[in-house]
Amino acid sequence: MLRAKLFLMRSAATQKKLFIVAVLVLIVSGSGFLILPYVIAPTVELSKGDTVSVWSWAGAYKDGGAREKETNDQIALLKEKLGTENYPKYETLVGIAGQYELLGDGRSAYSYFKQAIDLDPTKSLAYFNLAHLFEQLGALNSARDMYIKAVEIEPGNTAYAQARAVFMKERFPNQP
Repeated sequence: MLRAKLFLMRSAATQKKLFIVAVLVLIVSGSGFLILPYVIAPTVELSKGDTVSVWSWAGAYKDGGAREKETNDQIALLKEKLGTENYPKYETLVGIAGQYELLGDGRSAYSYFKQAIDLDPTKSLAYFNLAHLFEQLGALNSARDMYIKAVEIEPGNTAYAQARAVFMKERFPNQP
C-alpha cells in the first residue's frame, strides 16, 4: 500500500519529501530499499516558464471520416494488445501517444508519452516524440529539454541530433 501511494504522488516537492522518508525507512528498517524505485521514478513536467493553454488542435487525422475512424480503431487495438507478446509495453505506449497526436489530442498523447518514460526512462523514443508534441503545444522550453534528453540517452542517433539542432537554430538561435 505504501508503494502505491508513493508511486502516485508525483510533484517535485512531494518526491523530495518522499525520498527523505524512504531513506529514513531504509536506515531504520533495513528493508526500505524496495520503496526507492517508486520514489525516484522519473516524471515529465513542463519546464520552468512554459504553460499550455490549449491541449488540442485540428489533428492531421481528425477529419470526421475514415482516417479518424482508423486512428481510433488503432488506438483501441493498441490498448487491447498493450504489453502482450507482440506488443511490448514501452513501444505500444509510444504508439498510442502518436495516434492521439495525429488526432490532435495533446493531453492524451502527453499522458501516454509520460507512461512510457516512467516505464523506461533509459529509452529515448518517448522523449524525442514528447519534444515534438511540446513544440506543437508551444511549450518551447519543455521541447528543448526533451530534445536534449533524447540526444543524451542516444547520442549516436543522428536523426535526434539533427532534429534538436534544427529546433535550437529556429527556436533558440542565441543558445548552443
